[in-house]
Formats: sequence, structure tokens, C-alpha cells
Amino acid sequence: MPSQRSPLVPRETPVLGGEGFVSADPKTLPARLEAAGFADIRIEIGDLDYRFHARKPRRH
Repeated sequence: MPSQRSPLVPRETPVLGGEGFVSADPKTLPARLEAAGFADIRIEIGDLDYRFHARKPRRH
């Protein structure tokens, strides 16, 4: 069975020397950020891209 790929991530994404690329499925990103302790999570999914915003709460 072929692997599921997000249509937002090109098959071959150019990476410059010393940089890395980790694809993240925008549908699962909010739950993953929440599990990592982030709050105020917002995500906007466009036709070819997505952007997200999340805050790490301050420790008291």
C-alpha cells in the first residue's frame, strides 16, 4: 500500500545546505501541538499552503 502524502507537500522539496525539512500534516498538527503543551492554537489551510500559530504557556 503506498504511503499517504499531504497534497500540500511536494514530492521533492528543495532543501538548502545545512537546513532540514519535516513535513507536518495540517489536519493532525493542532492535536500534536496541544499534546506538546501549546495553547491558543490556530491553523489556516489554503489551497497550496498552511500557516499556524501556537503559544507555549509560561511556567509558574
